[in-house]
Amino acid sequence: MQYARVQCASLSICDHRCLRVCGQSCVEAAFLLPVLLVFLLLLLQPALMLYHALILENTCQEACRVLATCSNDQDMRALDGFITHRLQALPACFASSDDADAQPDWSVTTQGNAASREVGVTIEGYVRALPLVGGLFGGRFGASSIPIKISRTLVAHAYWETKQGIDASNSVGAWY
Repeated sequence: MQYARVQCASLSICDHRCLRVCGQSCVEAAFLLPVLLVFLLLLLQPALMLYHALILENTCQEACRVLATCSNDQDMRALDGFITHRLQALPACFASSDDADAQPDWSVTTQGNAASREVGVTIEGYVRALPLVGGLFGGRFGASSIPIKISRTLVAHAYWETKQGIDASNSVGAWY
């Protein structure tokens, strides 16, 4: 029995048995490519959440440091502006509101001031889920939003400072 010679995709001359091998790799690639793309898209949401968590974490820590020096209402208004400015680093397209260009609505709670031993900042809100993740888990969180909450506390004044009655703000310039 004589096999007909045909040219495969690899540009080599072979018999018709080669066509089955070439077709198998195409079917495998056609199945594997969408699976890999969906997997990459599913990895994008945790990366987005990690980015939001890092920005909120750093904002909380910096706000605690600023809050430890706030002594009046003017300082507290400046702190609110500082927190708002830091939160503008988050992409507005992932805001929890219906308007894609609106800034996210973050709830910021502060506790303490310069006279307190401990200060704390809590930032919470919602991040819009990506369409693939929102479709899978949209019913769980409602309106395809994922809640995120970061809270930090900081000791405003060192133990030795309060024990000895030292006001560190007055003695900072002594070191320079």
